[in-house]
Formats: sequence, C-alpha cells, structure tokens
Amino acid sequence: MGVIIRATVAVATVAVTVLTSGAAPTPSPGTVRCGATLTSSTTLTRDLVCRNGDVGLRLVDGVVLDLGGHALVGPGRGLGKAVTGGSTPTVRNGTIRGWDAGVLSEEPDGGGAISHVVVTDTRVAIAGGLGGQITVESSTLRGNDTGVATFMSPAVITDSVLRDNGTAVHAAADYSDVRVLRSTVTGNEVGVYCNGGNVDVERSRLVENGTALRQETWQCGARLADSTVARNEVGVWSASHWLDDGGDFGPTIERNVFRDNTWAVDTHSSATVTGNEFRGNATALRSRTATGGDAEPLIRVAANDFRTNGDAVRVVGRSELRDNTAVRNSGVGIDAPGATDLGGNVAWGNGVEPQCVGVVCAGRPGA
Repeated sequence: MGVIIRATVAVATVAVTVLTSGAAPTPSPGTVRCGATLTSSTTLTRDLVCRNGDVGLRLVDGVVLDLGGHALVGPGRGLGKAVTGGSTPTVRNGTIRGWDAGVLSEEPDGGGAISHVVVTDTRVAIAGGLGGQITVESSTLRGNDTGVATFMSPAVITDSVLRDNGTAVHAAADYSDVRVLRSTVTGNEVGVYCNGGNVDVERSRLVENGTALRQETWQCGARLADSTVARNEVGVWSASHWLDDGGDFGPTIERNVFRDNTWAVDTHSSATVTGNEFRGNATALRSRTATGGDAEPLIRVAANDFRTNGDAVRVVGRSELRDNTAVRNSGVGIDAPGATDLGGNVAWGNGVEPQCVGVVCAGRPGA
C-alpha cells in the first residue's frame, strides 16, 4: 500500500514600516514575505528568516531597505541571494547572515551599497560588475569567503571592519578601481587582493592577516599609504611580470608603519617604498626583482627607517637607495648589490658586517 506524505512549508513574514518620502518614516501596518519585491523604501520591525527560495528580498531602483537593527537570515552559506534588484540595491542598519550572496544587483552592470550593516557567513558579502558602483560605509564584513568582490567596477570602503574572511577585498580585471579608507582589515587569509585595476588603501589598519595586501602586477596598480601593517605573515606581496621594466607595474608603499610582521614587504616587481617605518619584523624589505630576461624591474627605496628588525633591506636586482636608516637590526643592515646609490643612507649596530653592501652608508653619529 502506498504512503502519501503531505508537508506544509511555513513562509516567513515580518512586519514592516513603509517609509514615505521626506523626513521621518510614517508608521503603517504591513507585512513582507521572503521573496517579495519592495517598491517602497521599507524598515523591518522584526527579523526575517528565509529557509526556501533563491532570493530574500528584491528592491526596485531607488528603494532603500532599512533592516531596523534586525537580521535578514538565509538558508545557509552558498544558498540564495539576500538582497538584489535594480542597479544599486541599498541596505542599512542591521545584519545579513547565511546566504550565497549578501547584496548584489541583478543587472550585469550593477553594484550595491550598505551602511551600518553586518554581513556574515556568505560566499560573497557584496559584489559588483561591469561598472556598477559598490559602497561600503561603517559596516562589518565577517566570516565570508569573499567580503567585497569587484569585476571591472569601482568600490569605496570607508570606516569599516573586514574580519576573518577568506579574501576581504578582491579587485579583478581592468577598471576595478577600489579604495579602502579608514578601515580595519584583520584576521583574513588575504586582506586586499588585486589582480586587475587599481587598489588604494589609506589610513587603515591591516593586522594579523595571512597576506595583508597581495598584488598581481599583470593588470593591477596598488598603493598603500598612511596605514599600520602589523602582525601579518606577509604585509605586502607583489608578483613579477615579464613586461615589468621599471614602469608602473609595482606597488607604491608610502608613510606606513610596518610592525612585527614575518615579511613586511616582499616584492618581486618594481616598487616604490618611501617614508615608511619598519619595527620588529623578521624581514623588513626583501626585493627579488631580477627576471633573467629583457625586463628590468626597478625598486626605489627612499627615506625609510629600519630599526630592530631581523634583516632590514635585502634587494636583488636593479634598485635606487636614498636617505634610508638601518639601525640595530639583528641581521643585515642594507644588502643591495648593484644598487644606484643616491646618497644619504645610514647604517650602524646591525648584526651582519659589512653594514652596507651596494651603497655607502654613514655610521653611528659621533663614532
């Protein structure tokens, strides 16, 4: 005898407040279901838990979803899209948890915007492509496979925390112009990864990552400025490329503090390293730019202060050194055979003699 099983699936609903145009929202009764398309800006008044379906909520262009301090919870990492819709779905004030994607457009040239939102336990927290703008403001992206993913699209990340992700920020392909400003990037396997376009990280903290900033130089330009880079396995890593002839292929690293990293800067490409402070790193600056081909990468090292590291400066290949100080490092001071000496370098009290190779260094003052 056959058995017939009938199952009833509950559809999650949540009360909302519909925002009217103008100043404060006007409370009005209503409900929204998982999978609904919102045509008016809306504030949730309870958590919305979605266990079925491909989409949590869709927003038409211009609609803002205010989570009201509540959570939009999905069926689990890798399943469904939390918020999608027009060219720039916009979400604020709450938590998105347990989806394949947190916020992204349904349009190929779309992006997304979040403000004061925690996005966690997704495959990708927020994504954009083909010119769509991504904006992340005062938000936390935590425990995602990828935090921000751009493909030929710009992104601006300000005053945010990107923590414990696989890759916190990924810029892929030309025109991926990404700026990270006043943010904390910590505990990620890779903090900022660029293999296309440009990344600019300023006034930020990159702490306790596997690699804080990774640059593939085939199509990427990277700049790291006025930031703290501490306790990472690798602070900055850049790849070599056969077209790198001392042009704009490598990173620009200026006015940062590198502290207690295993490798603070490890560059295999051209690079400009200017005005940085290196303290307590196992190796402060290593450059292996020789390619063996026709390309001649160039690393420019100027006005940096290297103290109490293991090795301070180890440079192989073409380089220019000016006004650097290497003092009381337990390993080498400056080892740059074949460098162009632009003068003003100082080295003393380092653990390996001679104090400088490839450039002439002044010694201890008064000695």
